[in-house]
Amino acid sequence: MNSRTALLVWLALAVCWCTAAAVYLYPDVKEEIEEKRYLHRVERLHTPVLPIECARARGIENRDYVREDTDPNQCWTTIPAFRALFPEIAQGTDLGATLRTQEREELPQDRWDGTPLAAVARATAIVLGPPVLAFGLMRTGRRRLWARGRSSR
Repeated sequence: MNSRTALLVWLALAVCWCTAAAVYLYPDVKEEIEEKRYLHRVERLHTPVLPIECARARGIENRDYVREDTDPNQCWTTIPAFRALFPEIAQGTDLGATLRTQEREELPQDRWDGTPLAAVARATAIVLGPPVLAFGLMRTGRRRLWARGRSSR
């Protein structure tokens, strides 16, 4: 196989790897970014939050509630989101008295790991790392072969 064919095969494999890895990692990166947006929004608005079991949560994750990284069964929702998503409970209950014992002024920030930048950096390393490494090894091998050929003359 000549070097041009080998380069084209490597390029095709690299494009396939990058595409497959990016499609596989996209949901994780997107979820991390949405989670941090939710946490930032709740923090910025100083909205009181309630703990809720994730199995009982309604709505869309990272829009209406957020799941803890340290305990995936524990979720948090804001009081306005709770009123909108659980109208049957909110209308028949004195939220001020009943939920005040569970309400927190802010989310426990130590229960979420990572940053969007770290998620993007990790995904970039996984997507581009193997093709760049393979290309470097291929180039090194070609140089060694070329140097052997010149030295044997």
